[in-house]
Amino acid sequence: RLKPGGIRELHWHALAAEWAYMLDGRCRATVISPNGQSEISEFGPGDTWYFPRGHGHALQGLGPGECHFLLGFDNGHFSEYGTFSITDWIANTPPEILGKTLGLPPSAFASFPKKEMYICPGKVPETPVEALRDALLQPSQGSHKYRLDMQPPRVFPGGREYLVSSKEFPIQTTLTAVKMQLEPGAVRE
Repeated sequence: RLKPGGIRELHWHALAAEWAYMLDGRCRATVISPNGQSEISEFGPGDTWYFPRGHGHALQGLGPGECHFLLGFDNGHFSEYGTFSITDWIANTPPEILGKTLGLPPSAFASFPKKEMYICPGKVPETPVEALRDALLQPSQGSHKYRLDMQPPRVFPGGREYLVSSKEFPIQTTLTAVKMQLEPGAVRE
């Protein structure tokens, strides 16, 4: 969960890809691919994201209430010990090296955190990401976003099934996810 404005700082997973399903609220994800390309997307209920291993990403709650999402990882050995956070790097790198790397004077880092922030408070962004001209259109499937609840479900006598795999969402190469809605008394055999 993220409160409005709350930020899960920029981080990378060395051991696993990250998948999520938005349950409630809205959030913004900024993703940086290993080749340096970046993408900013906004997510709402029914949307999923997939960040391949090594893709840096940051999340921010957009309000008005908390955003709530379900996370999954494609490696059973995943832990936070395989996650690299930007504030952890900054806190453990000499200011002279940070200055040369980022093109800033070493003094610019004096007020930076001295330890990993993980999740920190922030302000809700004032400007939204430019909306698609047709909100019903699926964004590029090269994107890190898939609108699972916007696809037509497979309908059965006892319910509905929404499936997303690499066929529907090519960047999602290591996981398949299914959302099932069962009618009262229905059974998934």
